Amino acid sequence: MCIRSYQDELGQSNCKGCPAGYFCDNIMDPVVLYNDSYCPTGFYCPENTTMSNEFPCPTGTFNNVTHQTSVSDCQQCSGGMYCDQTGLSQPVGQCLPGYYCLYGANSSTPSQPSNADICPEGLYCPLGTVSPQSCPPGTFNPTTGRQSVDECTNCTSGYYCPSYNMTAAVDLCQAGYYCPSKADVAAFIICPAGSYWRARIWWSVFRGHYCPVATSYPIVCDNGTYANVEGLSSCDQCPMGYYCPQGTANYTDYPCPTGHYCPASTKNWNQYPCNSGTFNNQTMRTASGDCLSCTGGYYCGQTGLSEPSGPCAAGYYCDGGATTDMPSGAGGNQCTAGYYCPEASAFAVACDPGNICPEGAYCPEGSTSPTLCQAGYYLNSTGNDDMTDCILCTPGMYCGGSGNNVPDGLCSAGWYCPGGQDTSMPTGYNCTLGHYCAEGSSAPLRCASGSYQDELGQSNCKGCPAGYFCDNIMDPVVLYNDSYCPTGFYCPENTTMSNEFPCPTGTFNNVTHQTSVSDCQQCSGGMYCDQTGLSQPVGQCLPGYYCLYGANSSTPSQPSNADICPEGLYCPLGTVSPQSCPPGTFNPTTGRQSVDECTNCTSGYYCPSYNMTAAVDLCQAGYYCPSKADVAAFIICPAGSYCQTGSGTPTACPAGTFSNMTGLTAEAQCTNCTGGYYCPDPGMTDTGYQCWGGYYCPTGISVPNPVGYICPQGMHCPNGSEIYKQCTDGTYTSTTGESSCAVCPQGSYCLPVIPDNSTDNIKDCPQGYYCPQGTGRDWMSCPSGTYSNALSLYEESQCLPCTAGKYCMGTHLTTDSGDCSAGKYCMGTLLTTDNGDCSAGKYCMGTHLTTDSGDCSAGKYCMGTHLTTDNGDCSAGKYCMGTHLTTDNGDCSAGKYCKGTHLTTDNGDCSAGYYCTSGVDRSMPGASNDTAAANCSCPSTTYFTGVGGICPIGHYCPTGTDVPKECLAGSYTDMIGQSACTTCPEGYYCFTNATEYLSTPCPVSTVQNSGTQYGTQYPCPAGTYNPSTQRTSLTDCIDCPGGEYCEGVGNSAPTGNCTAGWYCSGGADSPNTTTNGGKCQPGYYCPEHSSDPTPCPGGQCIVSLMV
Repeated sequence: MCIRSYQDELGQSNCKGCPAGYFCDNIMDPVVLYNDSYCPTGFYCPENTTMSNEFPCPTGTFNNVTHQTSVSDCQQCSGGMYCDQTGLSQPVGQCLPGYYCLYGANSSTPSQPSNADICPEGLYCPLGTVSPQSCPPGTFNPTTGRQSVDECTNCTSGYYCPSYNMTAAVDLCQAGYYCPSKADVAAFIICPAGSYWRARIWWSVFRGHYCPVATSYPIVCDNGTYANVEGLSSCDQCPMGYYCPQGTANYTDYPCPTGHYCPASTKNWNQYPCNSGTFNNQTMRTASGDCLSCTGGYYCGQTGLSEPSGPCAAGYYCDGGATTDMPSGAGGNQCTAGYYCPEASAFAVACDPGNICPEGAYCPEGSTSPTLCQAGYYLNSTGNDDMTDCILCTPGMYCGGSGNNVPDGLCSAGWYCPGGQDTSMPTGYNCTLGHYCAEGSSAPLRCASGSYQDELGQSNCKGCPAGYFCDNIMDPVVLYNDSYCPTGFYCPENTTMSNEFPCPTGTFNNVTHQTSVSDCQQCSGGMYCDQTGLSQPVGQCLPGYYCLYGANSSTPSQPSNADICPEGLYCPLGTVSPQSCPPGTFNPTTGRQSVDECTNCTSGYYCPSYNMTAAVDLCQAGYYCPSKADVAAFIICPAGSYCQTGSGTPTACPAGTFSNMTGLTAEAQCTNCTGGYYCPDPGMTDTGYQCWGGYYCPTGISVPNPVGYICPQGMHCPNGSEIYKQCTDGTYTSTTGESSCAVCPQGSYCLPVIPDNSTDNIKDCPQGYYCPQGTGRDWMSCPSGTYSNALSLYEESQCLPCTAGKYCMGTHLTTDSGDCSAGKYCMGTLLTTDNGDCSAGKYCMGTHLTTDSGDCSAGKYCMGTHLTTDNGDCSAGKYCMGTHLTTDNGDCSAGKYCKGTHLTTDNGDCSAGYYCTSGVDRSMPGASNDTAAANCSCPSTTYFTGVGGICPIGHYCPTGTDVPKECLAGSYTDMIGQSACTTCPEGYYCFTNATEYLSTPCPVSTVQNSGTQYGTQYPCPAGTYNPSTQRTSLTDCIDCPGGEYCEGVGNSAPTGNCTAGWYCSGGADSPNTTTNGGKCQPGYYCPEHSSDPTPCPGGQCIVSLMV
């Protein structure tokens, strides 16, 4: 018989090697043709393969195609799927959450670092993940095995997490902003008015201070304002009659002094002095009108006087409001010619009764010399007689010193000069923030958009840096820091507006601070970006199109990277790369949207490749190709048919023929109907119908009763006869067309004949014999002790008994033999019957006995009587202890086995890893001849009906086990045939009868050593918490953070905040702990959530310990 081979020709000396892609299995029958034995899915068959399952695809792979020849034909397990068995035709299922399976995964929880593994830190992996997904900005993930975005940890309060894939929160929130949980930028939420943020704690503003929006520290109230309550976002205006220096908490402490007046918002006590020429001798005055004009004859020569300075000088008069003791103009004057004025004159007393004044000076009446125009003025004409003739220095210029007839020069760069300046760098006119002042500036000029200025006194503006924009439309640009370039845009140097440089169509940008168009990302695969300035793609590209990258439309026409779906391919919604129409289909047009739109291959043709655009290859002879064929030998031509080249359907073999072989290529290969059968229909696969009884059918017959083939006389033709048959001994026929032979009548015997001597098949029974009905050559002899000399006897009673005193030795006697011999075991003198039967449990060996031979042997039994030896051995699984037994003793004991027969006791204990109930005949019940118990389970679709078996999972069976024992809590078995249970590993717990441990990880709030029996056996102690599963040690319990407490055991998160008036320094187990923290001490205060006491501000103290 051919092995690993076949032979389809007669008279050959060697077998043909089984070709690759097929198997040749001779277990049931010799292998003639291999065509139907093509390699099944899940397996591959190199040359000379013996069985269909000889070469399974290994774990981590599958094969959904028949006729494969090599292990390289096994496909890597698909992305997101796992293949944990050999011989798979498709993946088993999706990889479990918390793991990713890029390709080739050999487990639902793989550990294959290059292509399939547990989900890394900073990422998460839902069910069926191909590539891990990033935890988004605002979150982080410090552990492996996360399963969803909900398991990404929100960024810690006080920190921000700006990037994808972060594994820890490390960046502190920007001053002036606060970052609650889940912040993704440093300036996440601006601090609200009336508060500030320091050391990750809100603080209320104290008196004399205020906090506008985005304040990091309290701001002292400016001069002219006050704050007499805490928590203000702005200071109140100082009321009239009072002044408020910096940091005023109570304005009533600062009444306006004499010599001054204080309108609303007065900053300092001396801000509004009464002008020269006036005085005020009362407090809490509110307006300049409250200042009194200086008394006539006196002058008030400085501001802020509470009484006049002194008397008017001799030669002058002071008529009220004089500012000097020698007034000129308002308030008095010099005595004019013809008048005189003694000291303290209020008016000139009449007396008894000249050069042209030069440029830069004026000469009032009575001048003895020119009076120079003061610094900050100039005068470019002569003959002027009044100070008002002096011209205020030109804006943008300065007039230094006195007596100028023209300005001295331009204002210095970095300063600006309003009219009347006496220096090129005037005090108080440094160029302001957000402005620049070129040489000769009369006022600051606002920095143009695209620039900024954060320093005083500058002559030029600074260019706005890349990644930011500087927009001066609303306000001068002092700082650019908050004006970072938004998502969807990029900002090169000197950008003027946030939206000046949008990312072009086909791109997007989801990150701030970008500086170049190259920072705009190409639109993601499968997505389109049909607008400028996008921070994310608009949506998925429409079905019928593919978008590799950079698509600028949902129906793009960008041949290099995004376009209409080509011929031979199809593109569902959001296609990155066009998907191939599979073998068995083709696609002649563009824009196909789904695999359902691929055209099934034309009947009679096959489409063997991906991406085909037409059906061009004819189906192979011996096969037929209905619609959707993908190989030339698509469906082998079935038995009963033949298939020529290009067949779309099989052609039936004609009536009178059949074919039980597949793959015929022509009608001539159909087989004539087998002899004894008829084939009435086209397309028959076997002979099918037997020829009718009374007829015989040679080959090629199509009817059941063919003319000319009736059964002849003396013969019989049962159903299905190819040729007529002789009647057997004891039967006969007397007519033609018989389907069976009649029983020979009693007193006669019947022998087989041929058609030529059919009358000779019945004759009389001879002397010494009798012939009951149906006798042939087996004439029945008259028994010993009888004889017969007559013909045609038909029963034994017709034989004559032996004469008394005689014996008849032998059979079919025609007369007596003689007298009975002495020395025989006979009753009486004549041998007419046996003396007696052997007793039960005895046997009688030999003849002529007068008693039993003896008892049955140990390990034997003797059932019944009249035995000449032991009945037989004890059965397998039984034992026979003792002698003289008439049946088996009993079944083998539980936990024991009895192998073989003829046993008198048990063989021994049941093997480790197995259990034996009573009556077991092997030490490893349920096993085959394998060397490993795990390989001895019943095959698929069968079960073991014997007694005992392999120890099941969740149990263990030591030597001599009669019933499997359950694994105790804290242990498990995940394989059959185990003699002991495995200790549950760290990070997991195992219930009683556990079959695995992966589904029972250590829950949050607990830690678990090896051998843990239930989930809450080892809770984290008070003062700690654990937010993660699968923790294995007490060191995995996290101390409760400062400002919070963890009450009781088994916490998965802090219980709450530390009580106001107490502080919790870390590891606290109550809100008013005394071990890891305590009460707030004098001189400190502790708001709720305090981790340490905070010193009271200067000038304040707290004596209560509970603040």
